[in-house]
Amino acid sequence: MGATALAAVAAIGGLWAQAVTTFWSQQTAKDQLRQSQEDQEKEERAQAMAVSLWVDRADDTDDTSWRLHILNRSPDPVPFMQAAYLIRVGGGGSARALAVSGPANAYLVVNTTRLAPCTELVFSSKQAGRDWGSPKGEVSLPPPGSRLHSAQFAFAYFVDRDGRSWLRWGQGQFAPFDTEIWRRITAPSEEIIWEKQTKGDPLTRSAASCGGTD
Repeated sequence: MGATALAAVAAIGGLWAQAVTTFWSQQTAKDQLRQSQEDQEKEERAQAMAVSLWVDRADDTDDTSWRLHILNRSPDPVPFMQAAYLIRVGGGGSARALAVSGPANAYLVVNTTRLAPCTELVFSSKQAGRDWGSPKGEVSLPPPGSRLHSAQFAFAYFVDRDGRSWLRWGQGQFAPFDTEIWRRITAPSEEIIWEKQTKGDPLTRSAASCGGTD
């Protein structure tokens, strides 16, 4: 093989090596960009992932002994939150009255303008029962003595430390605020006849763990 041929082969080899190097450099840059985007998205979602809402019962034998929980496991406050819980309410204080009138749906709405870092709020059904407000406008509140039966978390809207708006609903689902999602999760399958705002102070306690996500 002559010198010219060897030079050509060397040139081709050099071009090939340069092409391979360029390809892997581009792939590395793409991977780094993708990782950076994923890290940024994870950081943006970090506080929203650390906010949880649920319902449990103080007494497993009594379905009216529910407790509403709001938990912020992040090291930063949540500037604003509005959470709604779907409550089944009987039209009277007795089982007989409930059987006659049947249960109705209602929203129990919890507002907080500053949910502290690493903090859990707990609202009891007894506290909610004491805090019913007076009828306003066309809102029809249940009669005195009505029993607050089963409860479940419905949805929440909140603002994170950076001013981003989020929605939570169902069994832990969450997403940045979106009008279509909001319409879907705030449209109950059964008619909501009234709602109330909590007024009493909840039980406030430190989160068992802080800085994690669910």
